[in-house]
Amino acid sequence: MKQTNKSHKQRHRSKGQIDKEDGGRIDDFKSRGKHKQEERKVDRRNHNKQLRIAKREEVTQNKRALGKAPHVVVVVGLCGDVTSAARVCNTLAPDAIFNEAADPRLAKMGTVWNPALKRWVGIVGAPEDDVCGVLDLARVADTVLFAVSASAPVTDFGMLCQTTIRALGAASVTYIVTDLDEQPMKRRNDLKKAATHSAHAEFPEAKVHSLDSTKDVSTTLWNVVNAKHRTLPWRDGHPYLLAQDISFVPSVDNPDMGTLLVTGYTRGQSFNVNDLVHLPALGACKVSGVTAEQDPAIAPHADGRRPGKGTVIAAPHPERQQDLDSVVPLDPLAGEQTWPTDEEIAAAQAENDDGAGPVAEVPTAAGQRLVRVPKGTSSYQAQWIVDAVDFDAGDAGGTDNDAAAEDDGDAMAMADATMDADSDDGGAAAATSGAHVTFAEDPDEEFEVIDATDTAAERAREYDAEMDADEEQGALDAAAEDKEFPDEVDTPQHMLAKVRFQKYRGLQSFRHSRWDPREELPEDYARIFQFQSFSRTRKRVLAKNSGDGTPGWVAPGRYVTLHVESISAEYFAAIPDGQVFIGFGLLEHENRKSVLNFKLQMHSTYSTPIRSKEKLIFYTGIRRFTSCPIFSQHSVGDKHKFERFFQAGEVCVASTFAPIHYPPSPVLVFRNTEEGVRLVATGSLLSVNPDRMVIKRIRLSAHPFKINKRTATLRYMFFTPEDIHWFKSVELTTKYGRKGHIKESLGTHGHMKCVFDGPINAQDTVLMNLFKRVYPKWTYEELGFA
Repeated sequence: MKQTNKSHKQRHRSKGQIDKEDGGRIDDFKSRGKHKQEERKVDRRNHNKQLRIAKREEVTQNKRALGKAPHVVVVVGLCGDVTSAARVCNTLAPDAIFNEAADPRLAKMGTVWNPALKRWVGIVGAPEDDVCGVLDLARVADTVLFAVSASAPVTDFGMLCQTTIRALGAASVTYIVTDLDEQPMKRRNDLKKAATHSAHAEFPEAKVHSLDSTKDVSTTLWNVVNAKHRTLPWRDGHPYLLAQDISFVPSVDNPDMGTLLVTGYTRGQSFNVNDLVHLPALGACKVSGVTAEQDPAIAPHADGRRPGKGTVIAAPHPERQQDLDSVVPLDPLAGEQTWPTDEEIAAAQAENDDGAGPVAEVPTAAGQRLVRVPKGTSSYQAQWIVDAVDFDAGDAGGTDNDAAAEDDGDAMAMADATMDADSDDGGAAAATSGAHVTFAEDPDEEFEVIDATDTAAERAREYDAEMDADEEQGALDAAAEDKEFPDEVDTPQHMLAKVRFQKYRGLQSFRHSRWDPREELPEDYARIFQFQSFSRTRKRVLAKNSGDGTPGWVAPGRYVTLHVESISAEYFAAIPDGQVFIGFGLLEHENRKSVLNFKLQMHSTYSTPIRSKEKLIFYTGIRRFTSCPIFSQHSVGDKHKFERFFQAGEVCVASTFAPIHYPPSPVLVFRNTEEGVRLVATGSLLSVNPDRMVIKRIRLSAHPFKINKRTATLRYMFFTPEDIHWFKSVELTTKYGRKGHIKESLGTHGHMKCVFDGPINAQDTVLMNLFKRVYPKWTYEELGFA
């Protein structure tokens, strides 16, 4: 007899049971895609070994690409001692070689040969009181060496240098602690630990060394040169040259113009002689040729065989050389329509006069309005026909209409006068189209004269008798003092609101309502460049930025002289002492101007609000320029709200006209204050997009003083019935989320009856949002020498 055991109560089937039931069948979703085979242990080791070899080869190729160019080390003193940077330079390179024949106005860089490293090292001290000079050296430095004293704290200028260099980016950062030998032996370790802690707060990966002995000096130089170096895309993607000598050769025809000779090592990418070069305080220039020079940094074991001095190694091609046009030539007649001739205007007037027929005088009473309309038109319909012919009897009946005509003429003249005016509170298109439409009269159509007197005017006069205008004005002043809302603007009383806000419009939804980005663009937008796909252009330009061994290209690491043409003698004479002269090779289209949008965050040490369109100093690594940007919110969507002020602690987008940059590109923003130049914000390039719409919003507020369920009577938003009718189609919102619209006007002092989607509170505030697009001003200017 066979024993039967109780089966195990399991919730899920085992793998064996599943395979037995499936019978070798594979699910559809399991068979899709490629089957990933598990690597064996030997294969994984081989794969990791290949990765290590590839990385080692990449590092070797990068070192070979530098050629014999010295490793540039910039020493920055942080503790206010004017001799700290010089003392560190003398300690690290006591036998440094200086080019005595170079222009004495340039920053001096001493070079020293290190046999252990088999490399030339160039050491230069940064200025102690010029943050722009420190940044100029830091952007070409291979290593930034911060000198910290053990006996003195870091000054405000030292903190500013660390902040700006961190925002700009540095390939490698090292800290040196000085004056440790003057401290007691028991405190030296604690002082070095404190210096390490403060250094890691700014640069977490920085190494901290001391210079107490000769062994420490050699160890520091070894670590500085062989440390891990970051790649700076904004710098390493361009060819650049740190000038070690400059000279000026005047032209034979014009002594005031000539050729500037800039001598130094080419770094970064290969230099294309057909591209433009950017010089400080001048901008883009053309290069007429590149000549080889005798390399001063020749290793003692080298034979020194190089091309002879003055040998031309690259010459520009006339058809491939880029031009200096940074803007599109402006055609003032582009887009203009054909204007009718005088003969056509006279023929049209004669045709209208012939079809109008004789006008008969009809006696009217005071205040009565008779109009000539097509036969069959009711009196109610005649009140809405504003272009019908009015018949007035004599001067008594025509006084009001003549005055109205004069008012309309003044309003139109004022509109024309303010059409081009642009201010922070006024300016642009009407909320709705209120243009009067004139229909051509059919000569065969019958007309009649009927009474079109507006009976609502009588009701308005009765309503005005019950209200006190002085009381309304006093309440308006009190409300203006007590209520401060963002974007709120007072409605003017001396002019019509439809004229004051003629450039504004209403939107059903700020995010979803359509706004054409090419609508009514200013004239400056006809001068700039725009890309169909900026990202695709950027990839193409960066991909072709290499040409080693081809004609017209100069490999990095060579000691050459750039011949920059069409330079004035005045510019050469204006170069100050201690100037860091750097020539950056510009990529394709980088000389063209467009609308640049920078994402900025106000620095923690600056809390004063910055007004939009205020002059600021921009430092983008390659360029230094001044401009007056406009600020907007950093938000999603196609429309971005305009910000009147850049507040402390906020993140916003600054839009301005400037030459094109390829992201990623850092940006530092400075501002001239009574205390000098101060860092106010840091950030990066967000986009190069002229179609980014910055929309300015204004809010017209009203106060409800009569509420009947969903209907309320509002005041203080407008002061004339004409303005109420003009903005009638714009939606109203309240502080507590109600929505409504204007139903009709009451009286002549701006009271209006409105209907909402629900009952409103007596303490609620009714708002009307109006919008217009704002544009940056053409205020770009290259920053000169300090």
